[in-house]
Amino acid sequence: MQSLISLLFTAGSVVALGFLGLVTLSFGLVLAAILSLTLAARAMMPQPKPAPVKATPNRPGERVTRIWNDGRGTIIDM
Repeated sequence: MQSLISLLFTAGSVVALGFLGLVTLSFGLVLAAILSLTLAARAMMPQPKPAPVKATPNRPGERVTRIWNDGRGTIIDM
């Protein structure tokens, strides 16, 4: 009787592990399909164009501020 219970418990465990493996595999495939479709849709979408920036000329007598980086730090020339 003890060996019969042990055999049934082992068979049930194998079936449960097989079922959990199948569920894990199916979730993995669904996730891979969703990610593939997302990447494909993103690759096919047109890229947004940068918004134009209006350039305004400096008024006469207005001081020009220059900013640059020389590799050692940012320099702001007022």
